[in-house]
Amino acid sequence: MTTVPSKLGFQSRGQCNADQSTPTCTRSKHRKGTALSVISGNDEPEDLDKQRFEQLLRWLDPDRETAGAKYELIRKRLIKLFVCRGVDVPEELADETINRVTRKVHEICATYVGKPEHYFHGVANNIHLEWIRKKRAQVAPPPPPPVNEDDERRFACLERCVNKLPKADRDLVLGYYQDEKHAKIDHRKQMAEQMGLGMNALRIRLCRIRASLQSCAEQCCNENLTKQNETKHHLY
Repeated sequence: MTTVPSKLGFQSRGQCNADQSTPTCTRSKHRKGTALSVISGNDEPEDLDKQRFEQLLRWLDPDRETAGAKYELIRKRLIKLFVCRGVDVPEELADETINRVTRKVHEICATYVGKPEHYFHGVANNIHLEWIRKKRAQVAPPPPPPVNEDDERRFACLERCVNKLPKADRDLVLGYYQDEKHAKIDHRKQMAEQMGLGMNALRIRLCRIRASLQSCAEQCCNENLTKQNETKHHLY
């Protein structure tokens, strides 16, 4: 089947990953966008951030080393939770969960009953719902344009007519529209030289071929339309 160039001028046609890695909890990474950036997007003094983070660790466990281990375990479990729920930014949501708990820890540490891990899980549920709402609110890309059946039929007729041309004319019309810009001009000059024609003579011959193709394609389309109408008439 011959490929017809459109330039002829006629119309055409979440998987759960239990091995998510977590960065090591270090004080030197505080306020650098890592897990220890406890006040996300907040302009509060750094001393206050540190105080809240220290309070969070004490709430997790009075022993600092044990508290640090619990902190890392909580973050790792939060990441796994969001991954299993199909979140594409699990670490970001895990850190946001920790940020919110850190901002509230001074209010809840004295009265909260139960394991801190359960409170983190509740906050994570709320953040996950917020993430779902934001996803749904995103503007969906426009649907692809519908296929124009008339254009498809015209293109099929044009392709059929090109295949009916004598080989020399078919090669001429297909070769004439190859390449782009300067390469196209050079190619046409080369074609004219090979055929022993001037550029004007080449264009005139090409126009005659185009005219015959136009007539053939229109006749083909009319025949298809007649057949289509006859089919509808028989159906009704």
